[in-house]
This record gives sequence, C-alpha cells and structure tokens, in this order.
Amino acid sequence: MPSRRAFLRTLGAVGVTPIAGLTSAQTEQSAAPAVSWTRTYGESAEYAGVEDVVAAEDGYYLIGTARHEYPMYRGLVIRVDTAGHKQWQQEVALSSTILNAGSPHPRGGVMVTGVTNLSEPNYSEDTPLSSDPFLARITDEGTLEWTRTLQPTAGAGRLSAVSQTNGGYLVGGSKQARKDTPEKLWAAYISNAGHQQWSSTLAKEDQKGTLNAVSADGDVWYVGGSVAPAQSDDYGRSENAIITCLNRDGTVQWRYEHDELNGSRIESLHTTANGVVGVGNRGFAVDNDGEGWHFQLTTDGDVEWTQSHTTGPWNWLQDSVALDGSYLLVGTREEESEEDNGPRGAWVLKTGPTGDRRWETTYFDGESSSGRTVQRHSEGGFVIGGRTDVDSTTAGWLLNVGGSEADQPSITSDPLSNVTNALPPETGAVASGAVIGGTAVALGQRLLSDDG
Repeated sequence: MPSRRAFLRTLGAVGVTPIAGLTSAQTEQSAAPAVSWTRTYGESAEYAGVEDVVAAEDGYYLIGTARHEYPMYRGLVIRVDTAGHKQWQQEVALSSTILNAGSPHPRGGVMVTGVTNLSEPNYSEDTPLSSDPFLARITDEGTLEWTRTLQPTAGAGRLSAVSQTNGGYLVGGSKQARKDTPEKLWAAYISNAGHQQWSSTLAKEDQKGTLNAVSADGDVWYVGGSVAPAQSDDYGRSENAIITCLNRDGTVQWRYEHDELNGSRIESLHTTANGVVGVGNRGFAVDNDGEGWHFQLTTDGDVEWTQSHTTGPWNWLQDSVALDGSYLLVGTREEESEEDNGPRGAWVLKTGPTGDRRWETTYFDGESSSGRTVQRHSEGGFVIGGRTDVDSTTAGWLLNVGGSEADQPSITSDPLSNVTNALPPETGAVASGAVIGGTAVALGQRLLSDDG
C-alpha cells in the first residue's frame, strides 16, 4: 500500500556521518547552475526533515517534521530569509504530528497539512485509527492562529498534499473507515478558515490507495496518487498510478489509471492550459529499481506525451516546478557503489516542454541526502528542500542553486567524473498515447526507503 512506504520514506533516519563538502555529479556540467549555499535545520532533534518549501516575501516557509523522542513527532514550520537564515521556528502538535505540505494563506503566513493523533508507535506500517487529517494556519510572524482536525467518517485519515484555490484549498490524502477496511483515496475542499466544505472518496470499492498530489486552477482540479487491489500484499508491484479530474464541487469529470507491470505512482501535478502534467515513478516493485516518469494528459484525460528518466542504480522523483516553457524535477538518486547501498543525493533534472531532458545533476552531501521538494527563487535559480545526515542525526536541508552566494558559503561543488561516466543514456520520448514499462534492476528492501 503506497501510504505505508510514504511514511517510512518520510520518517526514516539513516544515521551515517557525512563527508566534508557537497559535491555534484552532472551529465552536462556546463548546463547545470552552480550551488551557492546549503543550510541545515533541526540538528538538536533525533530526526528532522523538510517535506515542502513555500515561497514567502523575502524568504521561505520550510514545512516538515522533527522527532525529539521516539515515537513522538512534531510538525515543524521554519521561516527563513532568502539566504536560508532562520527567523523563527514553530513546532505544531496536539499530539504526535507529521506535516507533509503547505500553501500560502491569503491573509499572510502559511496553511500546513498533515496528520495528527498518531498514538501508536508502529504507524509507519499501519496507520492507527486514532489518526486524523490535520491542518493549521501560522502567521508570517510565527503565531499559531488555529488548528483543525478533519475526521473523514469515524476512522483514520491523513492529508498529503494541498493546493490553494480561489476562496480555499484543495487537499488530498486518504481515509480508513475501520481497521478491517483498506485506506481509500480522499479529497476535500477546505475554506480559508480551515472548515471542510465537501469531501469525496475516489477509489473504487475493490481498491485501496492514497493521494500524493493535488493541483487546482480555475474550475478544473486534479488529484493524483496510486491505487492497488484492496487485498493485495504486493505493495510495489500492484500499484497503479491514478489521476482524477474533478469539478469544483468534487464530482468526477474523468479518471486516468495507468496499469504498470511493476508498479507506478504519481508524486506531483501541474495544471496547464492543455491539461495536467504529472511526475512520478514506475517499475519500482521489490525486485526493480524503476525509473522517473514525466508525462502530460490532455483536458480529456488522454496521454499527450511521456518521458522516462533513470540515473544510476536507484532513483526516485518526488516533486516538480513549472518554469517558462520547461520543468524542474527533483528527487533522490543513489550513487554507484561496491556496497549494497551507495551514497544518496538530491537529483535534479531540467526538461523541455515535452519532458525531454536538458540537463541533470545530483548533489551529494556525505553518505545520505534526499531531495523532497523544489521551489523557484527570484534570482533565476531554485531551492531544494529535503534532509541530510549531520553527525549522528538527520537534519532538515535547504540547498540554494543559482543566484548569489550567501555571506558564509558552506559548500563546494565539484563534478564527480566517475559518476558522470557511469550514468546510463537518456531514455527517449515514448510515442503519444503510450506508456512504457520500467527498467528491471534489483531493489529489495530499499523500496521501503526509496527516496531517503
């Protein structure tokens, strides 16, 4: 079931010691912009990570999670300036809470979403029925103005994605009515004050799954994630990526489901004038490394174009941002290694308007770093949010690429030629209307921590 692996990816701390300096391996070294600075947050916690970055005036809101004592987690919101310096930090929790996403609030500050009341220590494997979809509003000064819990019937639920709309927010995640029933895709429309206007369960009766991405623009809204047969225990191989087009009242216009031999999942969505662009992964069953996936559906739900991206022994695309006529994709990539698991870093690709690769690079910060989200900045570059190992802990990580250097640069950027030479050639575009299968390479248990 996709939500179980998503929680393990979010919460897993590796605990290795980073090597000195940040390095970058890239396939077109002259094309990828240079790193200007990197910063870490939450080193005092046992674990901290950044799951989303929301643009703010003169800086960013970093949305994530901190764990000070297992199994208690705290939602983490950090306001930083454009150079990544922390201005304030707010830990959000009624009880054990995880934050997955955020979006600007029209009165300033940020709306954050996730899950709370995680009272059981094994929730990374089974969502406890105590858990609730959770949202909160934090002002630009760092004041926690209000919190809300949404209970989609009596049972468990979580929010994984949020998109601002006119007058409110489209949110997506999952719900579970009873312990003996599977998790279901669940979307809702929330007012700016955090009140639920409508909700919709989108999976078929014989399916389980969760939503990872939402995108709202005008009167057409999209939600995406993956589904699987309700009784399936083969979590990776049985997943099918799904995108559903909704009207503003939550009714379904159309539904696209991709049947992949070794699993497929949507992680990010962007609405365009011609439809919706999806980013995700496919071919990642337990005996496969899989590949990154980038494609567009028309306004009628037909495949307009599709591209595959894969680099190294294992990689996972997590987020994307639309540029002027192109896209930035971010995720995590593993370096070639004689060991079972090589160093991991933040993997970044720039593509053209139909997903053709323009350049790609991977930023390694020691033995294990991950790219979870990407955001453009005013100097023409971008920031990546994620996590990285610091001494014996895992800390939140913000990496600035392009633009001016910070007052005290903390990294170096050196190409790794041996990694560059080891990268496989780019997989070309697939003909319109068709989607190809994944590359089969051994993955084993790494599926449970596939992006960090």
